[in-house]
Amino acid sequence: MMHLDSRASCAHFGRMRYALAVVIFTTATMAQAAVSPSTPNLQRSWGEANGACQGSTDPEGFETKIACQKRDFIAGRLVERGFCYGLKSQSTAQYRWHRCTQNSMRGDD
Repeated sequence: MMHLDSRASCAHFGRMRYALAVVIFTTATMAQAAVSPSTPNLQRSWGEANGACQGSTDPEGFETKIACQKRDFIAGRLVERGFCYGLKSQSTAQYRWHRCTQNSMRGDD
């Protein structure tokens, strides 16, 4: 009898683990959707991080490296949303985030 109880207990534990995993995954997905920043907020955050990255007097410093990593991460999020930084006809100083077009600068340009 103990053997059967042990197997039933293991099966119950397995179902509980699966249910818990589903709850955690669903909660994480909903939380991510709820806190997903708007595109203008991402663009603003990218500008702040880019300023800290490029404007630092200590390019090898910890804070500078963090700012550059943050900028690159945010840029990836913007690209995922269909945004590009700069047009082929512009100088770098004129680059701005915009919806990608045929004339947009892309990572491989």
